Amino acid sequence: MLYHAQLANTGLYDIRLWKCTNFAQHWHSKTEIYLCLQGKMKICIEETMYCLNQDDAVFVCANEAHEIFCDVPNTQVVLIAFGYDLLGNDYRKILNLSIDIPFFNLKDRDISPEILQPIVQIRDVLYQTEGDAILRDWKIRSNVYAIAAYLFEHNQNKPFSAKRLLRAKHLEKMYGTLQYISENYCKTITVKQAAAVAGYDRSYFCKQFRKTTGMTFHRYLNYYRISEACRLMSDSKLSLSAVAEQSGFASQKNLSRLFRDVLGICPSQYRKLSQEEKDILKTHKNILH
Repeated sequence: MLYHAQLANTGLYDIRLWKCTNFAQHWHSKTEIYLCLQGKMKICIEETMYCLNQDDAVFVCANEAHEIFCDVPNTQVVLIAFGYDLLGNDYRKILNLSIDIPFFNLKDRDISPEILQPIVQIRDVLYQTEGDAILRDWKIRSNVYAIAAYLFEHNQNKPFSAKRLLRAKHLEKMYGTLQYISENYCKTITVKQAAAVAGYDRSYFCKQFRKTTGMTFHRYLNYYRISEACRLMSDSKLSLSAVAEQSGFASQKNLSRLFRDVLGICPSQYRKLSQEEKDILKTHKNILH
């Protein structure tokens, strides 16, 4: 399953403290780092399993299939994810990188401070509960740039698996379509329009879209709109009819029906959940990573 960052409405980057849960196999164009703060998690990356305890970290490169397993309650990790949204086309310089040793511990003496320090500093910023939001953002960005610079300088240029190369090829084609959806989800979007953006005919597009994303085009579009509706419902002043209109649904009734189909509850019930309960529900339904 392709996971596209736009589904999570994460902005320029997705960097946060995350209460770890199981997450089905997926891949995407972002580079990720998982740092275990407490508890225990496992992550399978391209058929290699890594077990993370406190202070263990692992890199997941773009287009690498990975699946997360977490059965230990209250496992908390730092998730660092970045890509085109922050770095623009310059991200291509590290998009197809390979890392010789993706797994490490923060106390490993053999790991360069050039990569350890930015990760630790991002962790420390996330721990801060007070302070200017703009300053926090600047600190996070500066450390992400430091990580990207290190990866660019130390790219191993190892050969990729055939599966990863194929994913990269199709993802590159589909990226324009996903961006098109993120910019036009409020409007009517037909399969024909989406196929034209990718440069495929309708039949081939439907086949490749499903193979790449793990879902049909219309289901992906509905998931995107539901994700946007979830974000809008954080504003308690917006009526459900306004949420439906602004997230691209034809009516409030249409929003409620699809919301129940995907998340298992109606929008009004969703609004009553705590933020933690919302995050767990969306993660379980593959709406939010």
